Amino acid sequence: MRHRPAYEFDNRDSEQVYGYMEARIDALKNRIKQLEAEKQALSTLIAQTEESQKVELRDLTKYMAVGRTQYQQKS
Repeated sequence: MRHRPAYEFDNRDSEQVYGYMEARIDALKNRIKQLEAEKQALSTLIAQTEESQKVELRDLTKYMAVGRTQYQQKS
């Protein structure tokens, strides 16, 4: 952003400034929508990952229990 010294005047009229501000508002609204979609996608991915980890842990626990039982039977 360019900072203007006090002696410089902004020669844009209010319509130009208003148009610029409207464009910035629209751009920010679009960016918010993009970020919300990304947040939703990440939340879904995190939930899927957590569920996958629970299943893997449950399977590993079962495997260890079966392995321990088989080991004890051999001894």
